[in-house]
Order: sequence, then C-alpha cells, then structure tokens
Amino acid sequence: RKMANIGKSDIHPTVIIREGQYVTIGDNCLINHNNVIQAGKSPNGTITIGDNVHTGTNVIMLAFNHGFYTRDVPTKEQDYFEAPIVIEDDVWIGAGAIILAGVTIGKGAIVAANAVVNNDVSPYTIVGGVPAHHIKERP
Repeated sequence: RKMANIGKSDIHPTVIIREGQYVTIGDNCLINHNNVIQAGKSPNGTITIGDNVHTGTNVIMLAFNHGFYTRDVPTKEQDYFEAPIVIEDDVWIGAGAIILAGVTIGKGAIVAANAVVNNDVSPYTIVGGVPAHHIKERP
C-alpha cells in the first residue's frame, strides 16, 4: 500500500493492495472494505483508477492470471499473463464484482454486484452477470 500512488481518497483499512508500485488511485474515491487490488509483477500489469470511483465490498481486481499454454506443465508453474486494468472517472463497481486483466471500464459506467468483467465496458453503460454483459445505458 505504501508503494501505491493514491490521491486524496478513502481506502478502507482492510483493502489489500499487492504490487502497489503498479497501482494508481485518483482523488475522491472510496475503495470499500475487503477489496483486493492485485497488479501484475511488471509494468504490463498496472491498475489505474480514476477520480470519483467507488466500490462495494469484496471487489477484486486482478491484472494478471496464470498461463495455461501447455498441458505438460501444471498451470501454477506456467508464466503469468499480465494486462492493465483501467477504471475511468465516476465509475461505480458493485459488491463482489471481479475485474479481470486487460479491461477498461469507461467513464460513468456501473458494474452490478457479483459481475465478472472480462471485456471492456463503454462509458455510461451498466453491465452485470457472469460474464458481464450490457444491461442498459445510464440516463
């Protein structure tokens, strides 16, 4: 957490930030309790959170994943796949949502509780489900 670049925001004490040197959080954000913000182990796996973003409890952001390139090596021993996560300004991420590597969530979007986001979310769009899909546009 000490290595992350955090603006003037409320980060609950139970938030876990791993590989903080690759995490940036803007101003006026609320990162709620029990969130896990897991950047990658290199600059390829950054997590960038804009201004005025708020999350529900138990949100997980993973800018990496285990490889599964061959059956000859256990997945836990294969190289990681890393890709940045970008959460633009004024985004609301509901409780229990999971944001996966390589995803950009556009300005003003809403992610429903328990959604698994594995593709980009357009600005001012509401998504939900597993995997997350378009529900409607914000008015």
